Amino acid sequence: MTKILISGATGFIAGHVIERLLEKGHEVVGTVRDPSNADKVEHLTRMKGADKRLELVQADLTDEQPFSDTVDVDVVLHMASPYIVNVKDPARDLVRPAVEGTLSMLRAAATSDRVKRVILTSSMASITDEPDDRTLTEKDWNTESSLNRNPYYYSKAQAERAAWEFMKSEKPGFDLVVINPFMVIGPAQTAAVNTSNQTFVDMMSGQYPAIMALDWGFVDVRDVADAHIAAMEASEAEGRYICASANMTMAEATDLMRQEGYGHTKLPSLNLTGPIGTALMKLMSYSQPQGVGSYLRTHLGRHPRFSNDKIKNQLGIIFRTPQDSLRDTLADLEKWGHTPAAKPKKKPSIFSTIGKWLRRLFVAMIVLFVALLLGLKLGFGGGKPYPDVSTTPAFSADQVSAPIQLPFPPGMVASSPDGRIFYTYHMLHKPERFADATVFEWVDGKGVPFPNAKMQEEFHGAMGITADHQGRLWVIKPGALEGKPTQLLALDLVTGAKLIDHAFAKTEAGMAQDMRVSKDGRTVFLADTGLFKFTKANLIVFDVDTQTSRVVLKGHSSVSPQNWAMRTTDGKPYRLAFGLLTFAVGVDGIALSHDGNWLYYATMSHGSVYRIPTDALTDAGLPSAALEAQIEFVGNKPLSDGIELLADNTIILTDVENGGLAELSPDGTLRTLTKDKAVDWADSVTVAQDGAIWFTDSRLTDLINQFAVPAGKERMLQNGPYAIYRIAPEHIEQWHGVK
Repeated sequence: MTKILISGATGFIAGHVIERLLEKGHEVVGTVRDPSNADKVEHLTRMKGADKRLELVQADLTDEQPFSDTVDVDVVLHMASPYIVNVKDPARDLVRPAVEGTLSMLRAAATSDRVKRVILTSSMASITDEPDDRTLTEKDWNTESSLNRNPYYYSKAQAERAAWEFMKSEKPGFDLVVINPFMVIGPAQTAAVNTSNQTFVDMMSGQYPAIMALDWGFVDVRDVADAHIAAMEASEAEGRYICASANMTMAEATDLMRQEGYGHTKLPSLNLTGPIGTALMKLMSYSQPQGVGSYLRTHLGRHPRFSNDKIKNQLGIIFRTPQDSLRDTLADLEKWGHTPAAKPKKKPSIFSTIGKWLRRLFVAMIVLFVALLLGLKLGFGGGKPYPDVSTTPAFSADQVSAPIQLPFPPGMVASSPDGRIFYTYHMLHKPERFADATVFEWVDGKGVPFPNAKMQEEFHGAMGITADHQGRLWVIKPGALEGKPTQLLALDLVTGAKLIDHAFAKTEAGMAQDMRVSKDGRTVFLADTGLFKFTKANLIVFDVDTQTSRVVLKGHSSVSPQNWAMRTTDGKPYRLAFGLLTFAVGVDGIALSHDGNWLYYATMSHGSVYRIPTDALTDAGLPSAALEAQIEFVGNKPLSDGIELLADNTIILTDVENGGLAELSPDGTLRTLTKDKAVDWADSVTVAQDGAIWFTDSRLTDLINQFAVPAGKERMLQNGPYAIYRIAPEHIEQWHGVK
């Protein structure tokens, strides 16, 4: 007979585990907050064998040492952990009890020579925060959650990480096995409804406004109990085990509930599972409590994929289907009185039915429209004015020339190591509507299509350009706005031949704009700004040799927009859709140090410049946390677009709000170089081989309307010409010599 300690004995899963252990003849010690509370423990004390082999002892996760006197056992099953989606203080109410409770149990177990194994009930929440296209395995870890984003997920991940760190540092005399269940449903042993089963109660009581694009991974509580016991009994059990059966969408669950006779309840009927409905629900999520809102934004439209091969092969678990588990759950909820009873109804006339349907439809449309506007404004239309960080300009107006005059607004400007100058028309103005070319070289005082006129059709939608030390011009065509894969091209600067034509996965690099190439030419670093706050900004590392890519720092605070409302050069907030959408943009400008060891990057709607070692970015085996730990703060900046570096790592930045350029010196001093209200949007900047600084004015606020529609040809021509500006090297040398 084995003696087992189970923490959180009154829990949904723990009750089933205790029942099976008693059936097998084991002796069980269960921790509960109050053993004298009959309402909470009666279902345990009535179990067969409980009178002889079940002992309930007091323990509370909020105590400093809740488990110090309960370790004279062979096996510990640590199952106690708070499961609350919405809390006022996630650190206090979720993370601290989860982590400290786990560590306290492990420390207590380590004092006993008798304990041979500890089994920790963790969660799929410690494996993933936001499902993606990968098939998740036990090797995956949730690195995205935080106190502000899915805090319950964060608590589970932190608690499990703490457990493994304890095992590594303390090397106790027992081994650790972790069970990672998905959403646990199934019959309960008491009238209390666990969090996952509550989902179905809420669906039947009208708490869900619509059928959403949610795809849930389910596992039956009885199978989870079997998994814990198998992990206890199997000597070969080790590491983590994903404990999940299969997926079921909210739409499928709703259909099954109707089929099972619950159509008389207030099940959702409005289907919002399509792209528009999903976007609407994401907007509405900002009106929800933080926990619910972050869950919806990270799970709507996502389809979790996972492998349960390890638990089936090593522990022999045979899972019930989600459909069978849901049927048993519904029957159990009805047994405990949690499902609404059917009411007899009079047969309505055809006219009353139509009228009722039309009224509901009209009300639903009004509610959805108002919710959409409110969600847009709250989630995407806020922001406060950014402080004016400009100084007296270093260069006078007559020191800034405009040698390149164009019929349409420019986008990017780039210089090659041999002194050639290249530029583009800005893609947001859709220049292909009336211009024969998009990418140009400035030759003998005029723009010449590069590499030739014939290839220009391939450059429709081109945004970023850069020249490398291997004699190539790189062109990026972000595809998110047109629903296409983003395309990366490389052209030979001598022959014009196309050397690389790479299409990214549709889910990757959707808003990639600025880019730089390593000195050896083997890596391209790209900045994906994200689409306002709808998609996450990130950096992309592209391997030229294998033409493969990795997304890094996705959603990290250093690449994400802060809560600033960017202003135009006349001081007005720059918002779209009649003020509902603030122009908030993620990481945009990037530049390499001259030795190639650092990538500097600047998020447009952000107050800081950062840098990160290129060796860390190219290390595919480096964990996300280790990569993030190498980010260095460089200095404060204006709200900027493009950036470039001088040889001494002085950073040249565009200053969008002040219509010019700024300089951030290596000692952190920020100075204004140029300031001109006539410059509508200081966009791209490059430092030429001769030391001259070139920058563009893309005229975004002047010629693109409230709904991001660019002006027509007639207005474009009337408002032109459009300039690419230049500061001569002698002015720059004089400035650096006297400042």
